[in-house]
Amino acid sequence: QSEERDIRYTSLTLDAEDYGGEPSEEDIAAYYELNISSYQTPEYRAFTVVLATPEELGKDIPVAEEEVRQAFDARAGATAAQETRSIRQVRVRPDQLDAVSLSLENGGDFDAVVAAVGARVTTLDNQQRSDFIVEELGDAVFAAQEGELVGPVETAFGALVAEVVSVTVPEPLKFDDLKAELEAELRSEAAVDRVLDVIDVLEIARDEGASLEDAAAEAGLTVEKTDPIDSQLFTANGIITDIPSALAREGRRLDEGEESEALPIGDGYGFIAVDRIVPPAPQPLEDVRAGIIEALAEERRAAAADLLASRVESLIDEGKSFEEAATELGGEASVATLKLSMPEKPVSDAAADQAFELQVSERAVVPLSGDDMKAEIVEVTAIRFGDQTATQEIIPLVAQQFGQQLGGELQEAYLAALRESSEVLQTPRDVARGL
Repeated sequence: QSEERDIRYTSLTLDAEDYGGEPSEEDIAAYYELNISSYQTPEYRAFTVVLATPEELGKDIPVAEEEVRQAFDARAGATAAQETRSIRQVRVRPDQLDAVSLSLENGGDFDAVVAAVGARVTTLDNQQRSDFIVEELGDAVFAAQEGELVGPVETAFGALVAEVVSVTVPEPLKFDDLKAELEAELRSEAAVDRVLDVIDVLEIARDEGASLEDAAAEAGLTVEKTDPIDSQLFTANGIITDIPSALAREGRRLDEGEESEALPIGDGYGFIAVDRIVPPAPQPLEDVRAGIIEALAEERRAAAADLLASRVESLIDEGKSFEEAATELGGEASVATLKLSMPEKPVSDAAADQAFELQVSERAVVPLSGDDMKAEIVEVTAIRFGDQTATQEIIPLVAQQFGQQLGGELQEAYLAALRESSEVLQTPRDVARGL
């Protein structure tokens, strides 16, 4: 970001003879035939899609009020267990216990205890009960009020005296606020079992010879028919079709008339059948004519720019300066400094990007799009780096951010591999309810 480049540059008009003028109809037709593979419609496929998901099957499942209450109590209990306390603690040697106990009996505060024992104070912030390695200390701390002293508490690490600095109690949950959410969770949970029952009915019907569509109807599942879509799920009219990507990928592997087996889709399953395959076909010339004209123009601009670059190099090889070569070819040379962070650059973005790829004394000719048939020539005269103090200051922050991101990704990958290799199934709803 701190890199700077000094450049010389000029803008020159491409020679009309080099450019070749507007393409003729014969040119357009020849380009179309030569590049016909680039003007093919994609393959389209029409599918039958059947989904058996808890969201669909759970809509009409009744949930008893008592079940919702039980789920709320479990959630409230788990939330209440999240109460945290911050403490200051100090260790007391056996020979100091009598003096400390006497100080506490006489109303001494924590600072007086610290002064008496001369030990280092340890601070523990926002600790839940389960965070305390020493269970006796945790029990005593959570039995005390904010500002209260605890101890001496005998532990395997010696006697400890602690002060409860602060107590943080989570906002109590309200049943009415969570009722709808808990009902949806319980309904979805029950729907998981219903999914398996429905899949059994569907598979039995297919084993007996029914098509996917008929088997789905027998199981009470909705059947969706898609219009022909491409590999990106778009129709020929540019409308995207909303089907799970896993089903779409499977549908691309099947032949016309084939049906998939059950595929996992979240907590449910899906099926897909290929109804029809529309093979790729050439697009009519008139539909792509404008694009061909633009492609021809771009090719001709590039060819004319190459000829212009040769003329510039020849003039410089003859001993002329960049400025003299630009003048002889009908342009005017200028100088500027480029920075990546510049909002407005003296040359086009394409020429600026090219300049940052060059070495000192190297030149590039960049044809410009548009109707004015021009090209920019840039030459790098110097490369340097600006003040990097700000960069050095943020490197530790960037390193920390990358470290956290990589650590999180590695942990997720490890847990995913562990679940897969151990065949562990996790139901987030049960975890949230404390089951």
